[in-house]
Amino acid sequence: MQETIQCVQYVADQRKQRNRNGQFARGNSISKRGGRARAHALTPTRRRQIARQGWRGLVAKRFDGDERAAKLWVGAIGAYHYDQRLAGLGWYLRPVFPHPGQPTEFRARLYQAGLFDPMLREPDFYGKVSA
Repeated sequence: MQETIQCVQYVADQRKQRNRNGQFARGNSISKRGGRARAHALTPTRRRQIARQGWRGLVAKRFDGDERAAKLWVGAIGAYHYDQRLAGLGWYLRPVFPHPGQPTEFRARLYQAGLFDPMLREPDFYGKVSA
């Protein structure tokens, strides 16, 4: 009887780990343990190599090889998420860092001239003309 109860509990736990298509659900403990075991089997050098390949792939795919824009975007998205966490705790009234948007939009804003930026003033050549 004891074995039957444990078996039923195991099956119930397995159902929580998978979605209706039989794929692992988000946040399940089985795939998490497997991923950590695979990562632990790799050498630190190989892990760094994989991380570098992933970063280069992200830069090539989303930023057309522009590593500077990718670093700035990652920093901006990190500041935005940190800001949202603080806003959720009620530490201040309004968010300070806006969402940087999609990488392509971010790159376009990064390299375009700030034509409508109120902080940029046009030189007033005609204000100094004497009549």
